[in-house]
Amino acid sequence: MPRYKYSQESGTDFKVVSPDKADAQEDANEVRQILDDLGNLLGHSKRNDLYPGDGTTGGILTIPHTVIIIADGDTTPDVSDGTIFITSANTEATEITDLDNPTVGQVVTLIGGSDTNPSTISDTGNFKLSAAMTLGLDDIITFFVKADNYYIELSRSIN
Repeated sequence: MPRYKYSQESGTDFKVVSPDKADAQEDANEVRQILDDLGNLLGHSKRNDLYPGDGTTGGILTIPHTVIIIADGDTTPDVSDGTIFITSANTEATEITDLDNPTVGQVVTLIGGSDTNPSTISDTGNFKLSAAMTLGLDDIITFFVKADNYYIELSRSIN
């Protein structure tokens, strides 16, 4: 059963459990209210109707993703405002050679938005891939940002 402990800690140890309510925004909050408050802090997040199953623990907090369209011909898309990006139909051959404004630790997913001059990514330079990639319609590749100019392929799907 998932357990949450709301505290002022950051990183992977950010959870909520009933005994740890003293660190929450309001000491008298129940776990349900704490997650609602956390959702409000994250902006437009919500807990599903399954939370909490027994009134004290469990459930899922959903954080929405923004999908950003990469402009025609963009060879270095800006990834600072999202994690999911869809390529456009390009007017000419377009190779993505870098990602602008990445954050170390960020996971970036690129989705092919068209078969018209689909964007390509080579297994050279900034990208560490299992093989070169052509992002045709609905093809997907996901990277881990190890450092600026250092992107490691996590997965791909050729659809």
